[in-house]
Amino acid sequence: MSLRGRAIAIAAMGVSLAGVILTPAVTVSIDLVGWRETWRLLALLTVVLIGPAAFLMRSSPERHGLHPDGAREVATDSAIQADYERSMTRGEALRTPTFYWLVTAFGLFVITIQVMLLQTIPMLTDAGYARTTAAAMIAVTSVPALLSKPVWGWLIDELKPAPLASLSSALTALSLFIIVWGTGAHHLPGLYAGFFLLGIG
Repeated sequence: MSLRGRAIAIAAMGVSLAGVILTPAVTVSIDLVGWRETWRLLALLTVVLIGPAAFLMRSSPERHGLHPDGAREVATDSAIQADYERSMTRGEALRTPTFYWLVTAFGLFVITIQVMLLQTIPMLTDAGYARTTAAAMIAVTSVPALLSKPVWGWLIDELKPAPLASLSSALTALSLFIIVWGTGAHHLPGLYAGFFLLGIG
């Protein structure tokens, strides 16, 4: 049984954890020492964390008795052949409309989330909210994202991923409508609800 969904979900939890911890800390740091010193501190923190992690990384899991998708032993030639027969070449995939629909859908999905997270603080401060409130919205997004990712990973392993991707996209789209409305209407509970839903999606 493949545990790929759960593995990716656990790895992706780090991004959400950073939103919970780093965003408020960086906001306070900028207010105290300025953005230049904060940028230097982030660079130093990156070196301190990435350096040891680089020595722990393994490029060849097979050397440690591990195999793809959690398999306990290497797939037989018949299993490899069956997988190959179900697969498409790059050229075949590029000639299907489905490929371009997927690229467009997931591209817009990722861009939307990234732009929202990058622009949250400027957007809310321009609308008259305090910087601390704006930074808190990142945490409001990150906490449910952190907690829901293992659930999404389990669902992906147990169910078909296509409907789950559609559900995730729909939740994210709805959350953006709520966030834009809440910002314009200065409706703080609506903002909290929108950012919370964004984290779930």
